[in-house]
Amino acid sequence: MVYVTPQELTDELEIFGLEGDADVLKELQQICDSFSCNAEDIITKWVAFSHSSGNIPLTMGRLSDFQLYLASSKNKAKQLIKERRSIVGASQQFARSILADSQPDSNVLDLYSDSPSLNSASATPKTPKTPVTKTYGKTRTPKPQPFHAESPKASPVSSKVSTPASEKYDARQDSGSIVKELGSLKKLLEKENELEDDRELHRCGKVELDYTAVKYPRVMCTDPATQQSSLYNCLINLGDAMQELHGFDLTQLSFTSTDDVVGLGRIVCDGDGKMNPKSVLLQTPNGDYLTLDMDACPNFALFPGQVVAVKGTNPGGGRVFVKQIFHGANAPPAVIEPPEDTGVFSVMMASGPFIPNEAVSLQAFQDLMRSVQSVRPNVLIVTGPFLDYRNEALLQCDEPLNQLFDGMMLTLSNVSNELDMHVIVLPSLRDLTQVGAYPMRPFCVTKFDVSKKLIFMTDPCMFSINGLVFGVSATDIVFHTSFQECSKQSGNPKDSLDRISRLVSHLLQQQSFYPLYPPHNDVPLDLDLLPLVQMSVQPHVLVVPSELSPYVKMVDGCLTINPSSIVKGQSAGSYGLLQVNLEKLRNESVVSEEHFSCQVVKI
Repeated sequence: MVYVTPQELTDELEIFGLEGDADVLKELQQICDSFSCNAEDIITKWVAFSHSSGNIPLTMGRLSDFQLYLASSKNKAKQLIKERRSIVGASQQFARSILADSQPDSNVLDLYSDSPSLNSASATPKTPKTPVTKTYGKTRTPKPQPFHAESPKASPVSSKVSTPASEKYDARQDSGSIVKELGSLKKLLEKENELEDDRELHRCGKVELDYTAVKYPRVMCTDPATQQSSLYNCLINLGDAMQELHGFDLTQLSFTSTDDVVGLGRIVCDGDGKMNPKSVLLQTPNGDYLTLDMDACPNFALFPGQVVAVKGTNPGGGRVFVKQIFHGANAPPAVIEPPEDTGVFSVMMASGPFIPNEAVSLQAFQDLMRSVQSVRPNVLIVTGPFLDYRNEALLQCDEPLNQLFDGMMLTLSNVSNELDMHVIVLPSLRDLTQVGAYPMRPFCVTKFDVSKKLIFMTDPCMFSINGLVFGVSATDIVFHTSFQECSKQSGNPKDSLDRISRLVSHLLQQQSFYPLYPPHNDVPLDLDLLPLVQMSVQPHVLVVPSELSPYVKMVDGCLTINPSSIVKGQSAGSYGLLQVNLEKLRNESVVSEEHFSCQVVKI
């Protein structure tokens, strides 16, 4: 019997931006008891079920269908286990037997191998099918027109307000309200009139943007062996970093040993479902697969593709009894060296979609431009999707989609010139006008002269603003990892993190913007470009827009922000606003809460 409290269910629902009444929570408690699931597992399964069924709402009627889905999945799992047991012999041959099995999930392990079999093509991630846009006759394409915003009006700022998910964009009543907030700099800025002699609080007038232009190579053009070598190099490099950090000696875990040893490897799931503590395998650097017995390990958080160091014994040669997991090593942060007399500079962050699902309306994008003109940040970071392939209204639109996109880019260019502001634009895998693999190549706009301060960058990317290092990705790795992670907390407050912080910490400890492997079905990861996904240094600010609820958190000395999206389905979303006093952070490597203010604000 598993007892789950209503508060635990409410906390997990809040992570995904969901809510349930007393009857729904009571029914979820009964489901947890019936299927022996904790709050985290049952809510994750509900979100997966909801997405696969067209984002259905959380109601009592839908929970009945959910129970049938769980019962069906449980029966299939039992049948699969029964079939495997009839095939698999000794435990030390477990992984290789799975590879030889003819079940649909048998080729999953090939994705991790340095020499995958030729029959593993079915398990290779594929680029999602992009709807074919309509073709037009030989008519002259109209010149892109910017979308003009009305004169800016100050947005009212109030306390946190929750908006029903069913409320449409035009019907919102909480525009300008603060959803999340962290940092105490705002209190000092509010007293700026009383501190006129304090030059440290003046607005930044000089912005130095430092970034490296990436020469984007050909994609998906090398053989599998070469691509797998990229994974091997990442495994060895992170292993060296962990060894230097923790000071242990690495040995081969595949050798029989009754003494505690530490070995390096990549986490693998033994099937195609969500990984659990009983389905964890470890791929060693020499290609062996070992079963990990996690019963004696008090604290762990694992997902497929994660590079870890395992401490334990291997008495039989095929099963490792784990006592401790080393989850990675953070990259060293850069020292903040801002220009002289920098003062307080501000960064505004916004993510697509910008068009509601019900109609092709650019009102939300225009409202964002009004907010930009009102706030007047030093830098604006905008990530896609600009034209989302999930938007049914766009797929049925008769107007040329490229014309809509060019108009949005022209508007950003004009605002950049008008406010003398840097604008950084990132593409998304969900953009209709940008097709390619991950990491994504930057947008290429040639139909008009763009502002010199309008900069198109890859997804993901890293850059420095006045010495402060930013890491930005438009791909929702936090959401993707939440479906694959399995964890166990020891109960010690020093070892325990909330779920969002734990998911974000994976990116920093793996030194990667996308450490999940095999990737999500929506992410056609190109292993040739894997170095572009790695973090050369730990960013001071990490911006990862996600479908999860907005958050602002300090994780491992890094300020992490989820500004959410401007539009969420048919309802209004939010954007992020960061203000930093760099004069107080000179020669520091961590952004302290006393010297910044970060808010997530309703559009």
